[in-house]
Amino acid sequence: MSPRKDNSSAIRAKIASGLGNLAQLLNKEKIVRDVSPLYKAAEMCRNNAPAKGIWGYDVEPLIFRDLGEIKVFQNKFDTSNATITFSMTVKGKCEPSEDEDPLTTLGMQIIMSGEYEDDTDLKPAFSAWHLDRHNSESESAFLHPLYHLSFGGMHLESQLDKKNTPVILADTPRIVHLPMDAILGIDFVLTNFWQTSALGFRNEGAYVNLLAESQRNLWKPYFDTLHGFWQANAHALSWSPIEIIPQLANNL
Repeated sequence: MSPRKDNSSAIRAKIASGLGNLAQLLNKEKIVRDVSPLYKAAEMCRNNAPAKGIWGYDVEPLIFRDLGEIKVFQNKFDTSNATITFSMTVKGKCEPSEDEDPLTTLGMQIIMSGEYEDDTDLKPAFSAWHLDRHNSESESAFLHPLYHLSFGGMHLESQLDKKNTPVILADTPRIVHLPMDAILGIDFVLTNFWQTSALGFRNEGAYVNLLAESQRNLWKPYFDTLHGFWQANAHALSWSPIEIIPQLANNL
C-alpha cells in the first residue's frame, strides 16, 4: 500500500487564502483600521508550519473602527471614542479524522477600551473577553471546559493592576451556551467557583446519575440538532439549529 499523500501544504494555502480574502473584504468595507495583521497571519499560515501536519497563525491586534451598537451601562462612558481590538493564536490539524478535535491550540482576545468621565477628568476604561482551548497538561484549581469563553482574564487584570482602570460593563457578547436545568445550573456554579479538590462528591454515583439524566434530557437533543444541520435531513429537524446558533443562517 502506498503511503498516504500529505496535503498539508495545500490545506495551509487554502486557510491562508481565506484569511487574505477576509482582509480584502474588511478593507473594502473600512471595518478595521489596518488589515495587515490578517495578511501577516495568512503569510504565517502558508509558510511557517508549526509542526508536521499542523497549520497555525497569529492575528496581531486588529482594531475595529467603530464600536457598533453596544449598550454600556456606565452613563459617563463615551462610546463614540471607544475601540474594540481583536487578536488570536490558533493551530489545528491539517487532516483531522471526523471524531477528533480539529484544533490543538486556541487563544482569542476581544478587548474594549475607551474613556470614562470621572468628575472633570477623563480616565481610561477597559474590558476584555477571551476564548481559550484549555491546556489539559497544565494544572488548575478549577474545572475548565476544553473551549471556554470568559469575561476578564489576565488582560483585564493587568490593566486594573497598573492603572486602577474602570471596567466597562456592556451587555455583549451573547455567548452560546448549553441549556441547563437546576441540576446542571448548580453544577455549573460549583465547577466554576469551587476548586476541584472540594468537588470529590461529583464522582459519586448518585450525583453522576443526576447529571447524566439532565444532560441526556437537555444536552443530547441540543447536540443532535446541531449535528443534524450538516446532514441530508436537516429540513426535517423539529428544532431549528439556526434558533440555537443564528450565525448558521449564513450557511443556507
